[in-house]
Amino acid sequence: MGQGIDPMNAARNVGIVYDIGQNMAFEVGALPGFNGALAFGVSNTGYVVGSSMLNQGSGLPFIWSDQGGMVAIPLASGTSQGSARAVNSAGWVVGNDSSAFSIPFLYDGTNTYRLADLIPPNSGWDLSMNTSSSALGISENGVIVGTGVHNGETHAYAMVPVAPSPTPTPSPTATPTATSTPTPTPTATATATSTPAPRVTPTPRARRTPRPRP
Repeated sequence: MGQGIDPMNAARNVGIVYDIGQNMAFEVGALPGFNGALAFGVSNTGYVVGSSMLNQGSGLPFIWSDQGGMVAIPLASGTSQGSARAVNSAGWVVGNDSSAFSIPFLYDGTNTYRLADLIPPNSGWDLSMNTSSSALGISENGVIVGTGVHNGETHAYAMVPVAPSPTPTPSPTATPTATSTPTPTPTATATATSTPAPRVTPTPRARRTPRPRP
């Protein structure tokens, strides 16, 4: 996964994927109305994400798969452009949308959520009113990592989904049910990375100069 330049149009970005099974590289294409793309992330199941744009202009986030091709990811509310940065095997995508500020987002295959709306109020985190916030990675179990502003200072974070409380089954009889697509838990906990405490440098002691004896 990566990007290249079209030799016939140096202004056009080319999103490239290398298929190790076929020992070949191919282009992911572009969204309607655009002519190129940048590929930033790939999952173990073959999802590719990035940004599609017209030449060197601003882009829109996309997710690509062998079955579905390139699909536009809906922009977060209040934004006009964006880029998908990472995807897990379930097809959950994180990235950054923007307007005046940088807006980290989560896409679950259907809806796009602003990360600022998924954390508890009064947490001290600002993920929507600055240009330093980002969502750069998502694990197989939904842990999101990136940067944000916490109490006025920029920090790295890990946003961990809160597990729902188990609900007792009303009947002991097993009933086959369709597997539903998981939706993001509306509450997550963001943890700032700790900053090492500065070491105290010992102060050298002055040596006493021996006095000459008479």
